[in-house]
Amino acid sequence: MRLNSIKSFLLVISCVFFTATHVFAEKATPEQASAFVKMMSQEVIVVLKNNQNDPKGRQQGFKDIFTKAADVSKIAKFVAGRAWLNADEPTRAEYVETYRDYMASLYAARITNYNNQTVKINRVSEIGDNGYLVNTFLVSPNEPKDMSIIWQLSADDSKLLISDLRIENISMTLTQRAEFAAYMQQKNHNLSELTKLLQSKLANLGS
Repeated sequence: MRLNSIKSFLLVISCVFFTATHVFAEKATPEQASAFVKMMSQEVIVVLKNNQNDPKGRQQGFKDIFTKAADVSKIAKFVAGRAWLNADEPTRAEYVETYRDYMASLYAARITNYNNQTVKINRVSEIGDNGYLVNTFLVSPNEPKDMSIIWQLSADDSKLLISDLRIENISMTLTQRAEFAAYMQQKNHNLSELTKLLQSKLANLGS
């Protein structure tokens, strides 16, 4: 399988990772952090397996995962940068919902099939008092080299939060933010303009 297909698979997972949550009775352990990463990877794989020839099915599957397991508001806020601070609550709400739809549609269109990739846990390291780095590899049968994926988790007494994903040492949160930075500077950091841009991209994805 071509390298860009592997990256597309990873980018689909990155949609889910941004700040997914899972409830624990007490502080998460390293074993729970490892199991959580496996669970999130498997949920994405199930969507891909079940909807290989159904773009709308993939889109709905990813949106369902985002709604259930991701703090879309937090990642959308980070991606918006300064524009978030300049916006009122109704403008923010419209943007967050548009961002959710855009991400689901983008990755439903970006990858159309599953090619037996698996995610292998390498090690789990604690960072600070409540955080973990889960080092994994994406194993693809037709690729000679496994791809490094590091999941950065933060945890408290009730939640496990995935706060970043680094693919071959490239942070996905920073990549997402940089994608729209130049455009937002041209638009004087107006969040409504970013919403309009995403709506335009959504229309193109649906055509």
